[in-house]
Amino acid sequence: MDEGGDLPAAGCRIQTWAAHAAHWNRLGPPLRPCREDLDRMVRAWTDSLPAGIPSRRVDVLSLGVTPEFAAFRWAPETSITAIDSSGDMIRAVWPGEGPHRRAVQGDWLQTPFADESFDLAVCDAGLTQLAAEHQVKALGRELRRVLRPDGRVVMRHFAGAEDDERIEDLVASAETGGVGSFHELKLRLLFAMAHRDPGRCVRLGDAWTTFERLFPDRPRLASRLGCAPEIVGTIDAYRDRDAHYAFPPLREVAQAFESFDLQLGPRGDYPLAERCPVFSLTPRP
Repeated sequence: MDEGGDLPAAGCRIQTWAAHAAHWNRLGPPLRPCREDLDRMVRAWTDSLPAGIPSRRVDVLSLGVTPEFAAFRWAPETSITAIDSSGDMIRAVWPGEGPHRRAVQGDWLQTPFADESFDLAVCDAGLTQLAAEHQVKALGRELRRVLRPDGRVVMRHFAGAEDDERIEDLVASAETGGVGSFHELKLRLLFAMAHRDPGRCVRLGDAWTTFERLFPDRPRLASRLGCAPEIVGTIDAYRDRDAHYAFPPLREVAQAFESFDLQLGPRGDYPLAERCPVFSLTPRP
């Protein structure tokens, strides 16, 4: 997507997340972080800190209103602020305000926060929404601005790969028990489709159309995957959506965050965890 598409793309993302809000509670790993992912993220953060976790209160910025982040104990004493462009998502999934927890509606690339406000910024698969390298660079500049000098960024990422499976192989895996859940199937479909695009992007409306063609019998698919039909129905959040998801490989992510050093965190053990790496970003001097 070119720079001229930024404003329409932002509107598409907001509409897409409004659709996701209605299905959020039906989503599961790997589309949402599990406890293992949270532990991996903390380990990636602490491994990047020569002096360890600060003894004072740790101020955390969450890119997106990921409820698992809000409930997680990142440090002995924390304050967490989430920023999300979608008011629907804030209302639907954020667990509520508290003395040390708040959510604001806003743009990740132009946040309303003062310089050097946070010790840690966390994000779960948020780079999928930034379909152009200059957007990731802009995010890097904004994160560098709001982080304290010893601050860090920790993310879980859906990473593209050179050996992504073909769509027909995914269909065969679903038929023979090689897919563990519908959430895994959906992510593998997005990976397979994005692999065919030079920019590693997939239009969500096209993903819905492809899914309908490949799996026309939803009850049968639900039965094979051992899930309720309503879980399969979460694919309908993609219907007619012009938003794009991007799946850049880690080497491209590292290049885009040009003022940070990227360090991989621990590997995960769940199905598809190798495609959901965790990493830390340390600001360069």
